[in-house]
Amino acid sequence: SLFLAFPNGQTLLVDAGGFPGMERMARKPQIDMGEDVVSPYLWSRGIKHLDFVALSHGHSDHMAGLPAVLDNFHPGELWIGAEPETNEWDNVKRHAQADGVRVVSLTRASPRIAIGATTIRVLAPSPDYVPGAAPENNDSLVMEISYGKRSILLTGDAERPVEDDMVSNGMLRPVTLLKVGHHGSKTSSSEEFVQAIQPKYAVISDGYMNQFHHPHPAVLERFEQHGVKVFRTDQEGATTFRTDGERIEFETYR
Repeated sequence: SLFLAFPNGQTLLVDAGGFPGMERMARKPQIDMGEDVVSPYLWSRGIKHLDFVALSHGHSDHMAGLPAVLDNFHPGELWIGAEPETNEWDNVKRHAQADGVRVVSLTRASPRIAIGATTIRVLAPSPDYVPGAAPENNDSLVMEISYGKRSILLTGDAERPVEDDMVSNGMLRPVTLLKVGHHGSKTSSSEEFVQAIQPKYAVISDGYMNQFHHPHPAVLERFEQHGVKVFRTDQEGATTFRTDGERIEFETYR
């Protein structure tokens, strides 16, 4: 889960956590990431209402905490790229309707979103993207968020086909910070993609001793070769970046 507080006071939460493969589990986890982790963090920041929530894609490790977040913070809008056709997403939409949240579908063709002096460009999915029957990593909503001379690229779990599409269409430009795609898996962060965006910093969101062995050593080596400073949530914990549009500072907390 990723929280953004904009200079004009508005807020955006991207994804709300969960566990991989929850939809296939016979016994559900005892912890609700939205209720037990994300919401307490937001409350600790004094947040009682979210302006926007974005779902990168329909996998349970990104979406399962959403119902609790919608119920607790009543955002004005819920942004989605490719809509998953799953019972879990249907449940999210029921909560959105009950909480008065407007569901907004975004694609590369969507107009830029202005939040005060901050600009959001949607880079994926493309308007002609047709999702499969089951949620896929390449359904991911990819957004570039710019403020002053600083920018961040949020890629969800987008894999190489999406990266290649953005590179070939000239969608990418250098960014300050990359939220690394697919938890640092070798399916993402291709050489051509990293060359195109030239990030100064990269954050990999992955669990400690995770079963998938993320991040992949080849991805870490690629970032090292490009001089990118990498932050890993399995090692550094929560990572906070602050910028005034010029300078950027960071801190980590476990």
